[in-house]
Parts: sequence; C-alpha cells; structure tokens
Amino acid sequence: MSVTLINLFAVPNGKEDEFVKIWEAIKVDITKQPGFISGKFHKSLKSDSRFNFINVALWENEEIYWKAFEKAPHL
Repeated sequence: MSVTLINLFAVPNGKEDEFVKIWEAIKVDITKQPGFISGKFHKSLKSDSRFNFINVALWENEEIYWKAFEKAPHL
C-alpha cells in the first residue's frame, strides 16, 4: 500500500530563497530513489503562516521510504 509523507517547514523570513535552492538540490536525489512515486512542494500564499512550505510525497510503501531515508538522510 502506498504511503504519503507530509513535511511542514517553518522557514524564517528572508531565508525562503535559500531554502528553495536547497530543496531543489535535494529533490534531484529524492526523485531518483526506488519507490518514489510523486511529490509536490507548496509555498503558503500568506506571509504570516506558521508553516510556509509543505512537501507532500507519495512512496510505494513505508519500508521503501525508510530504505531510501537510510541511503539519503537529508530526505
């Protein structure tokens, strides 16, 4: 059964561009991991949101996700 991973990020004001650059670099590795199905990266439209970035990723199953995480701990 597939699993959905949801990460919430609270990025300080002024650091958003830096965060997006880092995320884009990490995304290259994530999308190559066995079992990765899809992912969406969202930015809040409200500047005062507690969590201003959200990642939603779909993996084939939990075991595959954890194996990928062990190989690439920045996931």
